[in-house]
Amino acid sequence: MSPKRKQPPLVAVGAAIKSLRLDRGLTQEGLAAAAGLNLSYVAAVERADNNPTLLTLVAIASALGVSVEQLLGSARV
Repeated sequence: MSPKRKQPPLVAVGAAIKSLRLDRGLTQEGLAAAAGLNLSYVAAVERADNNPTLLTLVAIASALGVSVEQLLGSARV
């Protein structure tokens, strides 16, 4: 796969995070603050430009009020 092409699992996770965030009426800034992350990092995760660590996924899931299992389960790979 070309390095310029987004990895499907990262695209799916980013889309799931964005969908859950929007369902909860959060901005990227609000999610970043609630998760203790940088706004630009959250945006990059949603765009599939960054590969979040497990601890980052835990922080994001917690800020969204879901478990990591629910977050990953909502990602359509």
